[in-house]
Amino acid sequence: MKLKTIEQDGKTFAEVQDGKPVYVADDGTETALDVPGMKATITKLNGEAMGHRKAKEDAEKALKAFEGIEDPAAALKALETMQGMDGGKLMDAEKAAAERKAAVEAATKTFTEQLETERKARADAEGSLHKEMIGGRFARSGYISEKLAVPARHGRSHFRRQFPDRGRQGRCARRLGQPDLFRCEPRQLCGLR
Repeated sequence: MKLKTIEQDGKTFAEVQDGKPVYVADDGTETALDVPGMKATITKLNGEAMGHRKAKEDAEKALKAFEGIEDPAAALKALETMQGMDGGKLMDAEKAAAERKAAVEAATKTFTEQLETERKARADAEGSLHKEMIGGRFARSGYISEKLAVPARHGRSHFRRQFPDRGRQGRCARRLGQPDLFRCEPRQLCGLR
């Protein structure tokens, strides 16, 4: 906003309307501004803002004592429970909670150990089964031992990729993983016999 001015006799004067200087906005609208009234309003608003800021700081200081309490309803319930108990009951409740926690931890530890043992045994059994399905049959084959020109271990590693373990059955697979079918028996999957 710019002050609206008038030039008379080579001197520049501000235009006044009702005792107030006139300002021109960027869009061309003219406004008479009451500067003393604006100053009084700003002073009053600054005083209110200072009061609000002081009240906010006091409230934050009072709430700092309750920092860390996320559920006020649960905190009130816990206080009521604590007021209703006498010293002996409180010790009994703490002891029971500690014993319950220890029992749960012991049961969980035992179960976890058993579960890990079973998982390892299952993985070992599946590995042995797959090894026997591909490697054992390959090694016992008379045709392969007589007709294969490369060492048996090279042939076995190549054929292991062609016969992935699918549901505990060696099934032929093409390069893209699609099942291979018998030519003489349509709709029958190729596999180990």
